[in-house]
Amino acid sequence: RSSDLPEQDKHSAVVIEPPKVTETNECKVNRNICGHGECIWNISEFFCSCEPGYQPHPQLRHCIDVNECEGDPCGPGRGKCMNTRGSYSCHCNHGYNVQIEQGVRSCADINECSRPNICMEGRICRNYPGSYSCDCYPGYRHKQGHPPICEDIDECQDPNTCPYGKCENIPSSYKCVPCDPGYYNPDRKS
Repeated sequence: RSSDLPEQDKHSAVVIEPPKVTETNECKVNRNICGHGECIWNISEFFCSCEPGYQPHPQLRHCIDVNECEGDPCGPGRGKCMNTRGSYSCHCNHGYNVQIEQGVRSCADINECSRPNICMEGRICRNYPGSYSCDCYPGYRHKQGHPPICEDIDECQDPNTCPYGKCENIPSSYKCVPCDPGYYNPDRKS
């Protein structure tokens, strides 16, 4: 019976302390726990700060490679993206070169028209994505041969070019010269 116990023993009790939980610093135990990243200890757990080109795994237990090619960084139709560890590379199609702007690689159109004399004398260069063409200036047409050349179009071959005068062919164009008073153009079809 508790009434039979001395007064000092009535209030004494055994105090049991909760067990001490010792946290294990995973970053110190396994220095390479994140793989391609730095392990950061935060009171009772760790997280990974990943290197560029890597991202934390959904469970935040290690770093995994980012597939940069999913965003088509090389450019649609310009080349093929190859994912590499922590990065990517571009294998550009014909007519494109690798360009690096602010650390981002992509395939950029080569402006072939910036090369001197690419189309030779008398032709104009037109740049297109991944390609170019050499065209004749207005008033000229392609003439078969090697190398291809441009020849003047003789607009005066058409009798309707100058219906009220005489046609004179000039480079890349023509001019109509009026007939003297009292004369007419015999080549004109009416």
